[in-house]
Amino acid sequence: MNFTDGIMQTFKGFLKGDTQLLADIQNHPFTLSATSWHFTLPTLHAFMGAQAPLFSELNYKQFRQQLFHSPINENLKIVNGKIIIIDNQHHVDVTTYALSRIEKV
Repeated sequence: MNFTDGIMQTFKGFLKGDTQLLADIQNHPFTLSATSWHFTLPTLHAFMGAQAPLFSELNYKQFRQQLFHSPINENLKIVNGKIIIIDNQHHVDVTTYALSRIEKV
């Protein structure tokens, strides 16, 4: 499994309402609603590291670099999801992002 596939598996699980994943998310310092999952990049890195060995082998800087070079937003469109900025702190490490479901019209 590569980086993009691994993170997409987790993001798709959230979008599909995977009960085990939602329980795991609730055990971490995230804000969660029925339609969105709010996170900072450091908390997402820590969470993903606990989910799969691929991510635990990456330090935060490597994780962030791979995240920004992955086609995640394009892939999320296919499964009715998107990443948005919730609280822009003008630095990626402290800005809050959200994975949100896109409502079909």
